[in-house]
Formats: sequence, structure tokens, C-alpha cells
Amino acid sequence: MLDYIIWNPEQTIFRVGALQVRWYGVCVLLAFLGGRQIIRYTYNKEHRSLEDADNFSTWALCTALLGARLGEIFFYDFGYYLRHPIETFLPVTFDPHFKFTGYAGLSYHGAIIGSLLGTYLYANYRTTLQFSPFLLKIKKQKREGQHFLWLSTPLALAMMMGFLVRIGNFTNSEITGTPTHGLYGVLFAKDVTERLQQSSEAIAQVKVLKRNTHIAHRAYQPITLKITFRNVNFEENTVRNFLETHTKNYLTADNSISRHVYESPEQPLNYTLSKTRKNSYVAEIATLGIPRHPVQLYEGIAYVITLVLHLYWWSQRRKTLKDGVIAGSAMITCYSLRFVGEFFKDPFNIVFDGFVTLTMGHLLSLLTVFGGVFLLIYIYMPHKKGA
Repeated sequence: MLDYIIWNPEQTIFRVGALQVRWYGVCVLLAFLGGRQIIRYTYNKEHRSLEDADNFSTWALCTALLGARLGEIFFYDFGYYLRHPIETFLPVTFDPHFKFTGYAGLSYHGAIIGSLLGTYLYANYRTTLQFSPFLLKIKKQKREGQHFLWLSTPLALAMMMGFLVRIGNFTNSEITGTPTHGLYGVLFAKDVTERLQQSSEAIAQVKVLKRNTHIAHRAYQPITLKITFRNVNFEENTVRNFLETHTKNYLTADNSISRHVYESPEQPLNYTLSKTRKNSYVAEIATLGIPRHPVQLYEGIAYVITLVLHLYWWSQRRKTLKDGVIAGSAMITCYSLRFVGEFFKDPFNIVFDGFVTLTMGHLLSLLTVFGGVFLLIYIYMPHKKGA
């Protein structure tokens, strides 16, 4: 039988002072290394220089990361970064206080735009950068045997390694889906535990656990919130009053919590209170959780399917395929799947709210599909050669 899971992994692998090494960053690094190997594989199969492969992969990575960051800023949160310009390219936040965040805000559509523009520049221009004195020279010069359409194939295959980035998003409990309204799905507990623990210095730990009961709800699933208080000299009535007012208010009014926990505002808080051997109070609150679609994994699967199909297609027919066909087909395949997947994503940046709700993600995915169609039309137009 299908069953939901409670998801709240540790996001940080280790810390050195203010520096944190997080699973998300490791996934981004592995995506780049995997993409680099795919580019080397395609160059090697075509008997091209591996040095050229390494140069192109580094260039593609830099332009993809730049595009991903700028895409996040312009497509999704332009107002915030307009007010916080320093956070645009620095992996920190100053609001409400300084914190090292890492580059969590990256747009995959922006990465595609950045890498495509970067690939065009790489194929048609030579750049020279020196720092003393600072000088950037750009010279129009085509790279022999590495024109844009030919490069689009290793680029498209390498970009599908983005499935690792989506695993990083899943680890971060970000980009969550809509409620499943059933027994299956993922209850993302990160925001619940963090918000409750941050709500009071008296709380030492918060855990979200499954609750064994035959009582069920049509859309939600029974859970237990286990709150451990610090070993301080609290009176029992003080703890009970705290739970019935402060905690109850957070469960019903805090949007970060109410997205994942359904606590009826009309009903009194259903809880038990006990003491540990260390004389600290432990409250177990019986409430309901909201399982959601793990859209991060859905999108990751779309990338894997696209990669496997097109890598196999290219390996079998590379001698007869026109340059750019793999890239155009991959854009259509992957982003058609992503367009469908957007309907299972918690909507934000809504651009149309009518019979169906369409978001910026829908629009960008649709534009990417159209881009793939136009690329194929261009390739198969008569009397046209590769760019």
C-alpha cells in the first residue's frame, strides 16, 4: 500500500566556523562533474581534443551558473534582490541577520539561457582576460570544428545532469508540491521543526512523528509533534498555558507551519504532557500532517528520462544525425514533462489565474519547448547549414 513519509534530513554535512558544507552544494558540484564527463565522452567519441572538452565544460558551467542566478533574480524574486543587491552574487543574507546561505536561489531555465548564450560566444568569439592591468579582449573568431549546433549536443546532454540539483532541492525541502490529498506523498517537516524551535528559547527540540491511529482525514494524515523543553524550573501550568496559547497560535497562524500541518483553530489543542528523568517537560501534540507531491523528484526523473533516451539515441545514430537535433529534441521532451509537472508544484509567481492556474514555471517551460521546435525547424530548413 502507498504510504507517506516524513522528510527532515540534516542539510549540512559539516561546519568550519561560519562556513557550511551542505548536501545541496555537493549535489551541484556532482552535477557539474557529471556534466563534464558527458562532454568529455561526446568529444572522445567524435575524436575531438579532450582539452577542448575541458575548456568548453568550464565555460558552459560558468555561464550556466551566471544565467541560473540571474534567472532566479529576474524571473522569480526581482523585488527582493532590488532591495538587497549585495545578496545577488554573495552566498549570504543580511535580513533579518547575517547568515551564510550558499547559492540556494538558482533557476534552471536561467541556466539554459545562460549556457546557450555562453555556447554561442564560445563558438564564435575568443576572449582574453588579464588582471594586471585589468583588460578583457573579445575577438570574433570561430572555433574550428566546434560550431554552435555541434556544441549544443554535448551541452544538452550535460544539462540533464541537473537531476542531481533536484535531489539537492529535495534535501533542502524546497520547491515543494501541492497536497496529495491521500495516503501517499511527503510531509516536509523542516519548516515545522525550525519555526517551532525558533519560536521560544524554552524549546530544546521538535520532532514530527507518525501517529498510529485508525482515525483518518480525507486530505490529511495523523502525526505527533514531540516538543522537548529545556531543563528549566517551569511550573506545569506555565507549560500548559504556553502550549495552549503560544504553540496553538503558531500551528494555526504561521504560514510556514500551516502549509504542512493542519490544526483546527476551533478545537482545543490535543496533547499530553510528561516529564523526563532529567526533569524536563515533553509535550506530544496529536494533530494532522499534509503530505505533498515531491515535485523535485518528479523533475529529476524527467531529466533522467531525457538523458537516457537521448544519450542512447546519439550513441546509436550520431553519424547520421544532424547537429542540433539532440538539443532540440531534448528541450521538447524534458520541458514538456516539466510543463506537466508544474501543475503538481505549489504555485508561486502566478501569471494567469483562470480556468487553470499558470505560473512563471509553466511559461518558461513552454517557451523552452517552443525554442526546441524552432531549433528543429531551423535545422531541417532547406539550404541551411550548422551555425
